[in-house]
Amino acid sequence: MHDLGKLVFYRLFPTDYNEAVVNANEKKISIGNSEKEIFGFDHTTAGDILAERWNIPETIRFCIRNHHLRINDDKSDLITACVHLANIMAEILELGNHGDHLIDEPNFQIWDILKIEKSEIKNLYDSIIFQYEQAYSILKIE
Repeated sequence: MHDLGKLVFYRLFPTDYNEAVVNANEKKISIGNSEKEIFGFDHTTAGDILAERWNIPETIRFCIRNHHLRINDDKSDLITACVHLANIMAEILELGNHGDHLIDEPNFQIWDILKIEKSEIKNLYDSIIFQYEQAYSILKIE
């Protein structure tokens, strides 16, 4: 749900969103920055607008708006930190298509918020791949 705004762009403006993806990859910029160039705002804003209209709880909307955690802020919470880390791990492991080939640098705050050591992440690799493959086989549409 954190990338809900990407679905909004893709569904409502498929040609423009494809242009944003191509633009991101050609210029080697983030998909968010490319979205801003094409649409004037990024998927976090688009997702938040839709989530507000759907009356999604504020805790989820906060996560949609802030899952990239590019700024330090005292409001970052456990859910947002989890999604931030999961998003980066999915990029590193090339699970799905994020719209660009850049990998966000984790915000240093997540280690304190999640109370885990960076070294623990390496030990999760096999489990992540296994669970991804299970979820993919359940959710894939043929």
